[in-house]
Amino acid sequence: AAERGIQWELRRALEVVEALVDELPAERRGACLRAARAAAARVDAVSATLPLQVVHGDLTTDNVLRDADGRLWLVDLGDVGRSWRVAELAILAADVLGRTDSLAQVGRAVAGFASAIDLTDDELEVLWPLVVLRGAVLAVSGASQLRIDEDNAYARERLEHELAVHDRARVPLRAQLLEQVDELALLLRDDGGDDLVPRPLRQLHELVGD
Repeated sequence: AAERGIQWELRRALEVVEALVDELPAERRGACLRAARAAAARVDAVSATLPLQVVHGDLTTDNVLRDADGRLWLVDLGDVGRSWRVAELAILAADVLGRTDSLAQVGRAVAGFASAIDLTDDELEVLWPLVVLRGAVLAVSGASQLRIDEDNAYARERLEHELAVHDRARVPLRAQLLEQVDELALLLRDDGGDDLVPRPLRQLHELVGD
C-alpha cells in the first residue's frame, strides 16, 4: 500500500502537473508549468540522496485536531505512502504559506519539524522547490476536480486556497524574503548575512519557535 503511486506523492509532482495543467485557466498554465519544471529540475539534481520513508502525505491544519484535553490528533490517512521524508515538511510548509502568507510562520513550522528530524543539506536545498511543486499539484488537481463536479461548493472553496498556495509559492523566494525581512529579522537567532538568500531554508529552519 505504501507504493500506491497516488497523485499527491511529490515524487510524481511534475508528471501530475503536466497531465492536468490544461485544467487551469489559459492565463495560468504557462506560469504553472514553468515553475513546476524549474522546481523539479532542482529536486532531480539531488533526488537520489533524499531519505525515503512512509509519510502521512497531507500534513495540513485541516488534518490536525485538538481534543478537550488538549491532545493533538492527526487524521485522514488517505494519502499515506512512501515518499521523500522532506515531502512531509514541504506539504506542511505549503499549507502554512497559503493560509498565513508569512515566511516567518513557515519558518516556525520548519523549526518544529527540524527539532525532531535532523534534515540533511540536500533536504534543506529542495524544501522550497517541493513547496512550489506542492502548490502546482494542488492548483491543477483542484481545477480538475471542479471541472468534474462544478456544483461542489467545497471543491470551489478549496480551489481558492490551492491557487493561493500556488501563486505565493512560485514568487521567487528572494523577493519574498526581502518583502518580509522585518518580520523575519525579529525571529532569526543570528544574522544570516548574504547566506540568507542562496540558502534560505538553512536559516528558516533555525527560526525561534515562539
